[in-house]
Amino acid sequence: MRFRPLVLVLSLVALVTACGGEPAHPLVGRWRIDKEGLREALAASLNTRLAGMNPQMRMLAERRMRERLEVIENGEMTTTFEADGRWAMRSVAPDGETRTMSGTWKQAGEIYELTPETEGDAPMQREALPLRLRLEGDRLIALTEKGSRDPEIRLKRD
Repeated sequence: MRFRPLVLVLSLVALVTACGGEPAHPLVGRWRIDKEGLREALAASLNTRLAGMNPQMRMLAERRMRERLEVIENGEMTTTFEADGRWAMRSVAPDGETRTMSGTWKQAGEIYELTPETEGDAPMQREALPLRLRLEGDRLIALTEKGSRDPEIRLKRD
């Protein structure tokens, strides 16, 4: 009878040890575009740029904003980060056009740097990367270059 409690305790220790190990990296997993956050960032960016614009330029900027909002509302983008340092992104435009990118990621302090592979959807890679991300709670923020008028892209855990 004394044997059973000992077996139970050893079994629990073995189970906890087997299930333990390194905790998952906070970046690892699937992330989706944060539509509300991006909508807010676009509006703030537009308001900043509209100040001092002539009426014709203002109309063009507002039209571009509406087009971008349509893409946000009717499109989709997901990015998956793997523990082995690989990432893959898939976006679907409102017209159904699908684009993909993949590559490697590494952490540099508080910043995550994404490097694309050379094959894949080359035009998208040229316009979008290299990309740097910052993790803020449950959100990933794509960092823009200083002085850039583009809004920050925001992702949330899927």
